[in-house]
Amino acid sequence: MARALVLALAALALAGCGVSKQVVAEKDAVLEVCRKDLAACQGERDAARSDANRVAADLEAARAQASRAEGELGACQAERKKGEGEAQGLRQELAACRREAEAARTEAAALKEQEESLRVRLQAELDAKTVEIENLRGRLSVRVVDRLLFASGSADIVPAGRAVLDKVAGGLAGGAERIRVEGHTDEIPIGPRIKDKWFSNWELSAARAASVVRYLQYGRGIEPARLEAVGLALYHPLGPNDTAAQRQRNRRVELVLTGPR
Repeated sequence: MARALVLALAALALAGCGVSKQVVAEKDAVLEVCRKDLAACQGERDAARSDANRVAADLEAARAQASRAEGELGACQAERKKGEGEAQGLRQELAACRREAEAARTEAAALKEQEESLRVRLQAELDAKTVEIENLRGRLSVRVVDRLLFASGSADIVPAGRAVLDKVAGGLAGGAERIRVEGHTDEIPIGPRIKDKWFSNWELSAARAASVVRYLQYGRGIEPARLEAVGLALYHPLGPNDTAAQRQRNRRVELVLTGPR
């Protein structure tokens, strides 16, 4: 623009100095070309600015997209780490479950072997229906009718009862399972003949369980930490108490074997 002004002033000066019209016309033509060049330059400049603005906007959009991508990548990595942690936890749980299952299978196999050993040892008593063996949900129970172990109204083990307990102890020696000795009675109350010694079936059932535990510990060397004595009186019958045979079956001592202590 400054260049055009200079040319215009020069043209005026020349005109004022008596320059010919032809020269002025030539100068005007040059001035017009300059004006057009200037306009074209300004247009190119505006176009360049517009392109620069678009590039800046595209760059800003690209930066925003990159920022979002970084955020998504970070979230993805965090989720992956979380998933890896959960997977590791599940693998550990699975390994623990497998160990527990293997331990349960080993325990079940040992319990089955122990059951077979006891059945062989107690075959005569099993045949005579004075002893029952039951393996139910990982609990091995040996039931002995009370008349085989005790005289009526007594908690002292008779010789035939000690012989049976010797067979049972032979199948339990050296093991690690817990031995819960339970005393059970029928529903008939304690009679007046022994009322002074056993006030109720609670005392009688507990004393009989304790006698068996004492014999297993001192007579057969079973580790005492494996043993426990429980009197349950008449409250856990195997069946009704309607007949003499049913009451006799309910009067019993049970040795219940469970997992290692």
